[in-house]
Amino acid sequence: MLRFLKVAFLSLVMTLAIAADKLPSAYDGYADSAISNSYQNMPVQLYGVAIKWNKDCLGGKAAQCQRLGDAFVEGLGDLEPSVRVALGYYLKACSLGLGNACATSATMLRDGEAGPPNPALAGDRASHGCTTLNDSASCAALGVALFRGDGMATDKARAIALWDAACAAKADDGCRLKAGALFHESSDAASHKTAVALYDTACKAGKAWGCEGMMLAWDRPAADRSRDDEQVAYYAQRGCLETSGDTTSLCGRYGALLIASGDYPQIKRGEPMLKAACLAGDGPSCTGLGTYAIERASGLSTKRKQAAGYLRRGCDLGEMAGCAALGKAYVEGNQVSLNEAAGAALLRRACSNGDAPACQLATAHGAPPASGMAIDPSLPSSEQLALARKAVDSGNRKAGFDTVAMLAGESVADAQWLLGGWQYYGQAGLYDQPQTESGAAMIAAAAAGGNVDAAIWAGMAHWYGDGLEYDRDKGLRYMAIAAPSSPMAMAIYRSMKAQPIREENARRQKEMEEAAKQRKQSWSYSWQTFDTSSSSRTSSSYSSSSSNSWQSIASMRDQSDFNQMIKYYTGGTSVCPSYNRYC
Repeated sequence: MLRFLKVAFLSLVMTLAIAADKLPSAYDGYADSAISNSYQNMPVQLYGVAIKWNKDCLGGKAAQCQRLGDAFVEGLGDLEPSVRVALGYYLKACSLGLGNACATSATMLRDGEAGPPNPALAGDRASHGCTTLNDSASCAALGVALFRGDGMATDKARAIALWDAACAAKADDGCRLKAGALFHESSDAASHKTAVALYDTACKAGKAWGCEGMMLAWDRPAADRSRDDEQVAYYAQRGCLETSGDTTSLCGRYGALLIASGDYPQIKRGEPMLKAACLAGDGPSCTGLGTYAIERASGLSTKRKQAAGYLRRGCDLGEMAGCAALGKAYVEGNQVSLNEAAGAALLRRACSNGDAPACQLATAHGAPPASGMAIDPSLPSSEQLALARKAVDSGNRKAGFDTVAMLAGESVADAQWLLGGWQYYGQAGLYDQPQTESGAAMIAAAAAGGNVDAAIWAGMAHWYGDGLEYDRDKGLRYMAIAAPSSPMAMAIYRSMKAQPIREENARRQKEMEEAAKQRKQSWSYSWQTFDTSSSSRTSSSYSSSSSNSWQSIASMRDQSDFNQMIKYYTGGTSVCPSYNRYC
């Protein structure tokens, strides 16, 4: 999610976090406000210094509007992350004359980051930033609208001219967009050659998008070159380890190549990369890991029973090979319960979207033309779960339950959380009597799979021994899963981390009180037996020393977390903390 924002604002936000005199803190006051993001008038909760930034923004200071936009993307300090709020501030900054904010808001509107895509307004803001404010990044964004015909008449020649000018002005997006359009949208050899030259220059300059382009160029046969696995591997490795920007797909491909080598140490390095890339939203990485797991690749720690979950995630991310592999698993009953109807639906989806092997599989297995299932199992899992809940609430319990149970069997964490809740607390017509033991186990599985609500539930249950065994270490680990995605979970996690300090302070307080009592008794005894002729005195001393330090947990950007994980597994650092969701 937020692929563009993840890359574009990383350095800016990190600079802001370091340079700011103070972070927005609830301890410094609270105020309500609102900002329009073109979809709605968004309510805003402001804390501390952000109240002043907002006042300055509404007073006409564009830089402060942009600052708030960046802060709400990041979730800076105590501000709750919200791209919808951030878009409002970027639009405000654009209207006040900040060209870069026009480019940012245009991209968010075009890609539907904060609501349904709005190509007309996206084009308008890009045009304003480009023609009125002379901003190169806005001109690059305007080129996208012109090339696609989004909200305006298609004009590919002008689009490329805008990208050329933006690229010449050192606007990285101009070069990237021009290369992408020529490589992916054009079929002539000259366009392909120009794109590859742009990719090569960018890769040599340490830009991830350039190395990714070179990797793809060597991965696909062309008129002037044949496919070269060594070059693919070279650019995947170089892009993953030596460039800045969005390295997700590069590291996923590099991880897959390390696993494919069959060398055990290399597999141990590659598997975490593939998992992290999948978690970051790279469909091919999810499909690759699921395929390796289901085929029992030697040396892999990922279990075969987890394979379906990775294939489903790949399918949900639009990777048709993932849909096909999951469909095959269902028609063969391989690591999932045999379900020819579900398999047929998945194979048809992959086939209709151009996956030739899926078409062959559907024919070979004699897959029926219609699934006959109330809820289409080829839909993304989030859509299936929404329909399942609606079905159960409306009385069609079997249809809803069958879908949720099927997805839970694939290890889809959101389905496990829903099914576990039904079991633990009871659900009329499904579990008339609560099944707390199986429900708690299902919720724990959902938490381990990354469901934030389940992780909070399991963390608290282990912490207090309520529903799950009393185990503070497990409670802390589960809460660490949820902490990066939930301000509430982060607050609980910090409190849990501080519990030993509180207990040590309480122990010391009790010890000091006991020592004071003993000193008083000693003094009383000495007074009662005081002998002026004696030169000796009974003395007692009390000393205690301890050092406790508070390790604050900074909120880092997603790409920073991903890059830290890569450094950890490739020897660049010895630390990968538990609150990093990729570790």
